Amino acid sequence: KLDELDIKATFFLCGIGIDDRKEDSKEIVKREHCIGNHSYSHKRMIGVSYNFCKDEIEKTNALIREIGYEKEIYFRAPYFKKLFALPLYLN
Repeated sequence: KLDELDIKATFFLCGIGIDDRKEDSKEIVKREHCIGNHSYSHKRMIGVSYNFCKDEIEKTNALIREIGYEKEIYFRAPYFKKLFALPLYLN
């Protein structure tokens, strides 16, 4: 439907979803939609370590690049929660 109406959208993808549905993810890139990072596993990022945040984000960024996305990658925290380690990593 988006193609029919010539509408571009932003899809915030989880890395695990990219791994599970690589061809569908590549199709989003092919259709020139924007892609954002929504973490790898979609686990809450409260009370987790700096390295957990780093791994979740960087692993997903790598997958987003692997499917051919070249634009800036924005990040949206799962459940909108971003306390302690996540803001530290994002800075």
